[in-house]
Amino acid sequence: MELRSIRDISKELGTDKNVVYRIIKKLGIRPSTPEHSTSATASTKANSTKYYCADDVSKIIEEFHRTHPEHSKNAREYTENARERSEDTDIIRVLESQIDLLQSQIKALQETNTKQAETISDLTELLHREQELRASRLVIESNTKKGFFARLLSRNKTEPTE
Repeated sequence: MELRSIRDISKELGTDKNVVYRIIKKLGIRPSTPEHSTSATASTKANSTKYYCADDVSKIIEEFHRTHPEHSKNAREYTENARERSEDTDIIRVLESQIDLLQSQIKALQETNTKQAETISDLTELLHREQELRASRLVIESNTKKGFFARLLSRNKTEPTE
């Protein structure tokens, strides 16, 4: 089993050794014991360098990519997706403001339509009243004033003819 140091892992990830150290502490990973090491790494084990087995290294790499997506192999895709999400968010904000504007315009038009309907109703009522007044005035005038011929005809009807 191959053991790798913090320095090796940080070089592979292209990040600082402190970042890798923090991930190791966060995950609670302990350095591998010398019996897991190969003969090449056993000789260097005497110094203070700490080595980690392949399983632990894969956990460290997974955590790094999860917590630092901008450094992952898919960093370009992540950045593009973030940019698209940002653009989408901007578009959504613009659309929401347009929706709010259109809703306020619809509300104003509905109020205007309501006022116009009330005005039409009032004018229709006034028109009916005027028509009723004209009709009643015609009835009154026809009953009170008789024209010359109407008076002549009504006299002829009342006088008996011989």
